[in-house]
Amino acid sequence: HLEEDARGAHEQAAGHPAGGDWRRPHGPCADVLGAAAHRQADEVHAAFANLVWHHLPDHDAAAAEIYRIVRPGGHVVVSDMTPHESDWMRERMGDLRLGLKPDRVVGSLARAGFQDLVSEPLADRYCVTAPDGARAEFSMFVVRGRKPIGLATRATQ
Repeated sequence: HLEEDARGAHEQAAGHPAGGDWRRPHGPCADVLGAAAHRQADEVHAAFANLVWHHLPDHDAAAAEIYRIVRPGGHVVVSDMTPHESDWMRERMGDLRLGLKPDRVVGSLARAGFQDLVSEPLADRYCVTAPDGARAEFSMFVVRGRKPIGLATRATQ
């Protein structure tokens, strides 16, 4: 379902106040989470956020919304860049943060109620062309977790 939402957010981006530029903060990344608000509680088996978390202004709100729509026993996977010093990415890519520490993602997901949270570095790197034309590579991490079985969604408690 979230994949459909992401595709729909991309298609609707042309009419978005950010001018349809997916690199701008609060653009389609925010639209995907907004689309999640139209999902029923406990509706999806899994939620995956790749290179989104560093664009979001409120990690706890995002984690709570993901928790609400993932069914008990379902999974969450968040991958993103580790902290870096490439300030040009704020303007060029619309980054609110220059990467994240995995513990920050773990903390938000744990506060939302996810359990069995594990973070690990990824061999994959995020690669992009820097303003000077050079190839820039950024280390990445992944956090995985599970929504407990047998608990009502906190939004409905």
